[in-house]
Amino acid sequence: MKIIIKNKTSKIELEKLLLKFAKSKSKKSLRNVFGKNTIKGDALSIQKKMRNEWD
Repeated sequence: MKIIIKNKTSKIELEKLLLKFAKSKSKKSLRNVFGKNTIKGDALSIQKKMRNEWD
């Protein structure tokens, strides 16, 4: 995306445009795709429970 800045653009207007672009970006994480882990406990116990499902 491009911003065309004219010579008459004031510093305040330029800052508003830059803030508009900064806010448009959202955080991307795997939680948006997979969701949160609902199993309670520490990491080692969770791994043991998940791996024990096949036994």
